[in-house]
Amino acid sequence: MASAPQLDVLAASHTTQLAAKWGRWVRNLIADHAPVLGISLAADSTAAFRWALNQGGEYYAVGVGVGIAGFRADLAIIDDPIRSREDADSNRVREHAG
Repeated sequence: MASAPQLDVLAASHTTQLAAKWGRWVRNLIADHAPVLGISLAADSTAAFRWALNQGGEYYAVGVGVGIAGFRADLAIIDDPIRSREDADSNRVREHAG
């Protein structure tokens, strides 16, 4: 698998809290394995929801409905955009998420 640490990643989930949880997990994995991966976190990258690599790539974690204007992404990951089966059955919730 090729490495592309200069690319920007947008990760979205049904809440900002869940997206930030995954952002923290990914950021910590990178910090723990930076020498093996050949990449490193920027010194000011302490936020769980938004951080950058010294190689130029950025990671931005957002909840559904959060504005992302101005953030260019090379890769978008959408995980669980709808919280529950009840919400999935709701026309109002689906229209708001879409």
